Amino acid sequence: MRVETIINRIVAAMSDSDTAIASPNSEFGEETRGGNVRFILASGSKRRRDIMALAGLTFVVQDGSGGDSEITSDIEPDAYKLTRQNAETKLHAVVAANRNRVPWDAVVIAADTVVALDGDALGKPGDRDEAVDMLRKLRGRQHQVVTTVAMTCAPHRQRGEMISHNVVTKVNMREYYDSEIRHYVATGLPYDRAGAYGVQDGDFDPAEAVIGCYLNVVGLPLCAVRAMLPPGACSFANAHIYATCAAHEEMVTG
Repeated sequence: MRVETIINRIVAAMSDSDTAIASPNSEFGEETRGGNVRFILASGSKRRRDIMALAGLTFVVQDGSGGDSEITSDIEPDAYKLTRQNAETKLHAVVAANRNRVPWDAVVIAADTVVALDGDALGKPGDRDEAVDMLRKLRGRQHQVVTTVAMTCAPHRQRGEMISHNVVTKVNMREYYDSEIRHYVATGLPYDRAGAYGVQDGDFDPAEAVIGCYLNVVGLPLCAVRAMLPPGACSFANAHIYATCAAHEEMVTG
């Protein structure tokens, strides 16, 4: 199956997803999907839980937002340090909130994503002007999408440890018009996206090419999740989702 066809199926499925967020008091037996490893996703991101669901993983969701503990690109411009600190903050928050309730075999994961351009980290825009400015800066240029995935499972939790993995994807943006920027910003979608765009937003379709892990740009690189798990610990029910993530080849999306 062609990578472009798989991507189109993923995007279509994500738009129809209704995966819910679990409350801190939810029972961990009420998983949202099937699988052979139970996950707690420390994120309020709809895109991340869509990816988990599409991969056929067993999981519940708890918002791992660190609130004031999280840092912004204004404080830490280095994309690698920024995403690592924020991913670890989210992970710590959920582990601490469920210290006596996490099943021994559950894996807790968190992620943080930023766009890196000319050495600067671009997070989510705070207002319309910032969103427009980001999109103009990215227009017609190549940038990097950097995600840190942080994880802890039973042996690590017992020692108070976690592991993390960085994934970097290059994205070539097309030469979109100012009128397209204005229309896209008016939809409100850019405010919830690092760099003020979603590669999966079909109406805007900002990317000319994605070089590397496509799902990293969406928000959760499954290749990083799988790389940190013990060998054989998890087989994704929908293998084509993982194959798309781990292709690591140029994928022209236009």
